[in-house]
Amino acid sequence: MDLSREIVPVEQSPLFRKWKEGKLTEGTTLEFLDMLGAYAYTPARAIRARVALLENAASQIGRDDLVEFLKSVRKTILQRMSDTE
Repeated sequence: MDLSREIVPVEQSPLFRKWKEGKLTEGTTLEFLDMLGAYAYTPARAIRARVALLENAASQIGRDDLVEFLKSVRKTILQRMSDTE
């Protein structure tokens, strides 16, 4: 598996751009799901697993910026999604 290919959608996402600008709180659930290639009806368990996989991939290829971004997403947008369930 080419780990760098796994993180391309993350790196090119509007959500990552917002994070770099310090505006992650303006990110939407739709942007988050789009970045993951997920749908609104995707089980939360699968979404959390995908985020963990992406964090691991970013860590393994030395992309600390993406690791921090994904941790931030988990704490903000993923938490927001869990709060509405």
